[in-house]
Amino acid sequence: MGWHNDAEAKRLLTDAAAQVQPIMRKRGWIVPLLTEFYPPNACLLGLNIGGGGAAGASPCLAPTAGPP
Repeated sequence: MGWHNDAEAKRLLTDAAAQVQPIMRKRGWIVPLLTEFYPPNACLLGLNIGGGGAAGASPCLAPTAGPP
């Protein structure tokens, strides 16, 4: 996407998804779209859209950091 550390962010998100896949399969959970997002509120670390139709994960940033 052209952001700073794009490849690293994609790798981290892919690794996180791979780690939770066995748990999700066991429970029959499906998330068709997993994305990274920058929340307007720093306390928001994840987002479930449409009952799991899409899920977002917020990167852990320093308090003064913003989107890359």
